[in-house]
Amino acid sequence: MRFHGATEQLTPLDGVTVLEQRAHPDLPEAWATGADRSAAAEVRFAGDRYYALARTSPGDVAPQYVAVPATRGGPTLDDFLELVRVRLGGYRTGLR
Repeated sequence: MRFHGATEQLTPLDGVTVLEQRAHPDLPEAWATGADRSAAAEVRFAGDRYYALARTSPGDVAPQYVAVPATRGGPTLDDFLELVRVRLGGYRTGLR
């Protein structure tokens, strides 16, 4: 995955299929502040599902990307984002 230009959309690399994505998901500032570009996606690669987080801050040379197997991240992208909220921010959004 990589950011598409200066947007918060992710472009898949060869062999990766984007199943769903979110621009600037609501996550704790431990992951991304309001000034950062960020995105989350559910993808398929080599027959397996993964969740990906991406961020870049103003002035950063290279974006940061994290991939987690769906088997460890939950059944849906929403579940994965809630897991990240709890782990990084120690809070629940009340959505689930």
